[in-house]
Amino acid sequence: MKRILLPLCMIAFIQSGYSDEAQPKPKLTEEQRAERRAMMAARRAERLAAAGGMVTKAPEGNFARIVSVQNKVPLQFIDGIAKQFNTGLFMQVEVSDMEPGVDVWDTIRKAQALPDTGLVTVIIDDDKLPRILSAMENGWSILNVNGIDDDLPPKEVYENRLRKEINRAFAQAAGAGLSLNKPCVMEPAFSLRELDAIQFPVISPEAMSKIQDVGNKKKIGRIVTKTYKTACEEGWAPAPTNDVQKAIWEKVHAIPATPMEIEFDPKKGR
Repeated sequence: MKRILLPLCMIAFIQSGYSDEAQPKPKLTEEQRAERRAMMAARRAERLAAAGGMVTKAPEGNFARIVSVQNKVPLQFIDGIAKQFNTGLFMQVEVSDMEPGVDVWDTIRKAQALPDTGLVTVIIDDDKLPRILSAMENGWSILNVNGIDDDLPPKEVYENRLRKEINRAFAQAAGAGLSLNKPCVMEPAFSLRELDAIQFPVISPEAMSKIQDVGNKKKIGRIVTKTYKTACEEGWAPAPTNDVQKAIWEKVHAIPATPMEIEFDPKKGR
């Protein structure tokens, strides 16, 4: 009898466990989700504050440049897109305007002659040239914004087109060609309709890896952002600006109170 009861008890125990797991977990209300997000954000902020906040190391090396020689798209709009390159690609990207050369090739030469230029995308407005021209091996591309609003699109559609095309032109200058992987802004777009159909308006990780490799070869400066504590440990942190950073600085740079002692055996030494 005992031989029969033991397995039955075990089966009942296992079944009860499975029935507990099968019970659906209670769904959180939107208010509970918001509270959880706020709690997690507060914990992250607390850990970040304890580490002295974030600091950025001044990049060294060449620049990737976006140079505007047209008046259709404001420089401020272009600069907003370039900031995404800085944070997403960790590359030193500078936006500026310039007087055009005698022709587009002269303009390219002038842009590449800017100091410390590794890569350059020139934005023009010309009714005779195609939308994008690029020479990846030479590190340049041209984005022609002429005709991008010929169908009088709504402002949001027009700005999305510009955002995509600036990403596409910059990526081509930096060595990323067309991609059939989705979602990616580097999908082929043979018309404005196909450009509008691209749902991912920024450079995908696949294209990013190519750009970063080319950026390294072109010696484009890398942007490094880390906590103040890590920057101190790596030896490039700026001078502290508050009490938390000062305490971290002093702790990292302090001379040990009890230095490590190494015994020397003259018989083994040379």
